[in-house]
Amino acid sequence: MKKRKAEAGWVYTILLLFSVIVLLLVILFSTDAFDSGYKNHVRTFGGGWILPNGEAANISDLHPRDHGGIVDVKRKLPGVLTDADCLCFESRNANITVYLDDREIYSFTSNENLTGLGYGNAFHQVQLGREDGGHMIRVTFWGVRRGFGRILSAYLAPATDYYQMNVLSRVLPAVISLSIIAIGLTMLIIFLQIPDKENMPFNILSLSMVAVVIGSWLLVDTNLMTLLIGRVYFWRALNRLLVLLVGYPCVSFVNSITEQKRDIYLHLAFLENVLIFCTILGLRFFAGVDMMITFSYGVGVMISLSLILTLVCIIDNELYCRSNGIVSRVRSFYPGMIALIICATLDVALFLIRVMWTDSYGIFSRFGLALFVLMSLVQFLRWWTRDRKTIARDRFINRALQYTVSSNSSEESIRSMLDFMGKELHAGRIGIFEEQGNGKYRGTYEWFPEGGCSAGLDLIYLPYEGMVEDLRKTFDANNHNLIINDPEDYRLIHPSLYNLLMANHIKSIVAGPLESKGRLLGVLTFLDVPAEVREETAEIITLISYFLTQLINQREEQKRLRRYSYMDSLTGAQNRRAFNEYIRDGLDLSSAFGYITCNLKGLEETNRKKGYEAGDRMVVSVVDCLKEVFGEGKVYRMSGSEFSAFGFETDETFFHADVQRVVRLMHEKELQVDTGSVFCAFGSMGMERVINQVHAQMREAR
Repeated sequence: MKKRKAEAGWVYTILLLFSVIVLLLVILFSTDAFDSGYKNHVRTFGGGWILPNGEAANISDLHPRDHGGIVDVKRKLPGVLTDADCLCFESRNANITVYLDDREIYSFTSNENLTGLGYGNAFHQVQLGREDGGHMIRVTFWGVRRGFGRILSAYLAPATDYYQMNVLSRVLPAVISLSIIAIGLTMLIIFLQIPDKENMPFNILSLSMVAVVIGSWLLVDTNLMTLLIGRVYFWRALNRLLVLLVGYPCVSFVNSITEQKRDIYLHLAFLENVLIFCTILGLRFFAGVDMMITFSYGVGVMISLSLILTLVCIIDNELYCRSNGIVSRVRSFYPGMIALIICATLDVALFLIRVMWTDSYGIFSRFGLALFVLMSLVQFLRWWTRDRKTIARDRFINRALQYTVSSNSSEESIRSMLDFMGKELHAGRIGIFEEQGNGKYRGTYEWFPEGGCSAGLDLIYLPYEGMVEDLRKTFDANNHNLIINDPEDYRLIHPSLYNLLMANHIKSIVAGPLESKGRLLGVLTFLDVPAEVREETAEIITLISYFLTQLINQREEQKRLRRYSYMDSLTGAQNRRAFNEYIRDGLDLSSAFGYITCNLKGLEETNRKKGYEAGDRMVVSVVDCLKEVFGEGKVYRMSGSEFSAFGFETDETFFHADVQRVVRLMHEKELQVDTGSVFCAFGSMGMERVINQVHAQMREAR
């Protein structure tokens, strides 16, 4: 039933979409959307202007720098005009005065603005009337700065027809620019909807910013907004300042699609962007240099430096991928990059040979950028929507996460989750190694199939330096996971890990970090997983690690709350009540363990002569020494001056080395203690016998 409802929903959606498309096409071709009747009312008025020397010229070919800094031309109006006719023209950075029979009827003078004296492009309509037919009209214009300023075109037409002509001539580049902005905003919305932004395939926020900024700049460059809305100086500021902000997000995006992500490229790109932006603004406001002069240089430097950084980043990544046997994801973006470079090259060529189809630039670049951004969006949507295999994996994750709330006990939730994943993935074994607070990681959870036996992961210690540290580097370089299909591959590059795998008869392993706020809490390992699901298992570890980390944190919080009744408030060590409960319910007497007891001498005398604060410092120092060696959770204050600790080394030599280390630390702190220790290599029949043996050692040592 649900399947039929889903199919019906798709059918209705497709029919409605088809109806919308048909309706839009009917409206476009059956109304005045493409009406070209305005052309009958627009007359070109650019040629035939007379210079003071009697020469005739096209007004768009005249530059003030060629005429002593000011152009003064005149032309006779047609004999027949209507009251709707206007002299319509477009100017660029020119101050203009229009006379009719030596009577001033219009003037436009640039005002100083955020970018300087330049205003870019502006559109003018000088109202004429029926009675003005046959009269002489004179136009005087000069650059807002020496050498700048011109009139681009001139027409006689009603203002509405002039607007329509210019709008239609700019529709295509404007639509492309708006499409780029729309794609950028779509990516921004998608970015905001994704909860786990750490696992995105690339920095979609940077790409979104690139699309919105460049799309907006290209839209402004069409001059369509100036034509429709006016506000010349507002659009001028956007035109000059927007593009100066695009260098950093471009490099940031490229860096995000590489396998080797280096922060140095981000730092350099941001510094370059800030320096260029501040330099141009500084020259404008402190040195009085107009942005008409500095803008092209600033953009050229920014594009050049950003392109150099991008190329270095890509080459560096290709070398890294080649040396590590990794397939570079950047290659999937090459077609879009090549298309964009070709289109940009065409625009540069058109600019250099002074071929202009409109009064704006970037005709081809718009197509190239739209194509590149669209291709990037498609790649992102492929990742975001996922295929059936990924959906099945997500369902698996959802089912696994149900175990996070299946019990009030975090311990039980973790074990239930491991049991579910182990059975579903047909793993040979699952283990979690957690930080012990003493530079070592010990096995804390183990799952194995029914009928199997424990491999004693709780007895395995992984030292941080040399093993866990190397594992973490491997995680960082491989999308936060590690897949070992054959231990022999690690014989030379990671001998300690190889020896661990061989010693425990492990044929393959999939592992990932359990991290919280940048701190490595532990390592999740799947042993002997079938080859066909190892990649999927690695992805599952990446997704499930957050929830396992939360359960571990929740478990520790529960322990902290419980410790208030089991903890000595002065030292933070556990008290005798906790000790008795541990040896009754928590200690595995059948496994190897070590036990040490220390008795602090001179405590009462210190309390009497130096005060209780001095005595308290001695007590805290003893506990600190024991914690430093044996870890936070295995130290107990048995009485005022007696302390005990457990050590779970796999070899007696290691345990006695820890004991000697404790004695040495206490000696360095000038603490006098009686010490006794026992290592039970094969477990013990009872803890009482172990305690008596330790106390006997202490009596003999006195």
